Amino acid sequence: MIYTCIPYAPKEHDKDLAWAYNKFMEVLPNDDDWGCFIDHDAMFTTYNWYHQLDEIIKNHPQYSLFTAVTNREYATWQIPDGVDVNNNDVVYHRGIGTRLSEQNYGKVRDVTECSDLPKPPQAPPQETSPLCGIMILYKKSVWKNIPFRKYYKHDTIFGIDNLIHLDLKKAGHRVGLAIGVYLYHWHRAGQVTLPGDSSKEKGDGLEIPSGLEWIKDAHFEIKDKVDMDVKAARFKINQCNGGNFVIIGSPLPPERDIDLLTCLWIEYQKRKDNMMALYEPTRFASLGRNNIIHK
Repeated sequence: MIYTCIPYAPKEHDKDLAWAYNKFMEVLPNDDDWGCFIDHDAMFTTYNWYHQLDEIIKNHPQYSLFTAVTNREYATWQIPDGVDVNNNDVVYHRGIGTRLSEQNYGKVRDVTECSDLPKPPQAPPQETSPLCGIMILYKKSVWKNIPFRKYYKHDTIFGIDNLIHLDLKKAGHRVGLAIGVYLYHWHRAGQVTLPGDSSKEKGDGLEIPSGLEWIKDAHFEIKDKVDMDVKAARFKINQCNGGNFVIIGSPLPPERDIDLLTCLWIEYQKRKDNMMALYEPTRFASLGRNNIIHK
């Protein structure tokens, strides 16, 4: 049987989303049950998604975990061709979900083989970065031996989906992509973390999108540091001469423009005592959870 959950880690568990995943898996009654996790800002786009997942499980017993395709995600191999990542019309996405379900209802692509480090955008899907957990469908009997774990034990909700993919691969289990199961993912729509977004400048400062206000105010000891970082960010953009950056992390498609908020975010990270951020001009670009290397 499939049990569905939107996982959440309360404050007393310090953003430990792995704890939330594992607590839910614990209560599944049988070893042949499956836990289906979806992000809090995601939704299935068809009425028959449950029956579709149930059929996929029965027809593909060689897989221990499945994920799905979506409209916005860091692992771009999970985005079907032709999807408009900037379109947030639910009718549009339900149409895509219906079409993909009809064309690929029970089809699964083996995506087990990935790399611990990202490959260039032209690399085939199975050789790129680990899955992003817009949807994770995981078998309890396998989970008992390979539970979810916190991303390198630091305080973040991110990276758990990447780790479970790598852990399963290392243990010899197979991971499948259900190419006929399509979820709509809000994923910071209107902000600048994915291709097609842009930052908004205001004078010599920066208009920070909703949810990123922490870049300003209390996190800077001196008020002028915000303006200092804006100047440093603009200098780095000029150094690139219109090219792209690499920031330690997963590459985004080469058409991604480097914007002011990306560089400002990096400058902010450089001020943290326990972190360092590295970047150089190159044909790759990325922004997000994998950009920070912990000392």
